[in-house]
Amino acid sequence: MTSKAKAKELFEKFYLVREINEVCMLSNYSAKQCALIAVNEILASHYKVLTGIHPTTYDYFIEVKKEIEKL
Repeated sequence: MTSKAKAKELFEKFYLVREINEVCMLSNYSAKQCALIAVNEILASHYKVLTGIHPTTYDYFIEVKKEIEKL
């Protein structure tokens, strides 16, 4: 999956939050902030693994973050 597609997927997951019997929509700003928080958590919690063993995965999530910021 491209970084642009992943960014859009994360954004949309937060934009349309599904609850048991209803769908709640967040604002674009809120959905974007939630997606950025998710990516930042991935980067922070897996920093050593991503930079040491899989540096391309780390770079991928940096690109995902940049794409979210463009939304």
